[in-house]
Amino acid sequence: MQIPIKFNNEEGTPEWGLIELQGDLESRNGSRMENKFVGDLHFQKNGTPILIIGHHILHGKVQKLETPLAVMKKIDSNGTHLNGIDSNGTDLDGIGFLDQKDSKKNVEYEILVVISRKMIFKIRPKPIVVAHDNKV
Repeated sequence: MQIPIKFNNEEGTPEWGLIELQGDLESRNGSRMENKFVGDLHFQKNGTPILIIGHHILHGKVQKLETPLAVMKKIDSNGTHLNGIDSNGTDLDGIGFLDQKDSKKNVEYEILVVISRKMIFKIRPKPIVVAHDNKV
C-alpha cells in the first residue's frame, strides 16, 4: 500500500512523498479506508520516521525513489480541470494518470509535484505497552 503525503524537506520547503507499508492495512469492521485517519507520523531528530497506528508503533527509513513519480492534473483544451480516476475507480479530485484515450483528445497534463522520496515501513509493528504503577 502506498500513501501520498506532504512534508517539509531539510531546506524547509514543502515536498510530497510516499509512505510504503509492507502488508495489509485493514479496518476492524471491513470498511474502506479512503479519507480516514490512519495514524500519526513523527520524525526522530536523526530523521527516522515513526508511524503510530492505534496501539502499534512502526519504525521506518527514508529512501530515494529509483524513478521519481509525477503528480499531474488533467486539463482539457478549454483550460477546465478534469477529475482523475485511479485504477480502483476512485476520484482523485483532478489528479490524473496518463491514458491512451486522452492522447486522441485535446488534453494537457499540468505537473503539480515530483515525488522523489518514500518512507518505507517493512519491519513488523510493535505493540505500545504502558506500565502502570499501582502504588497509591
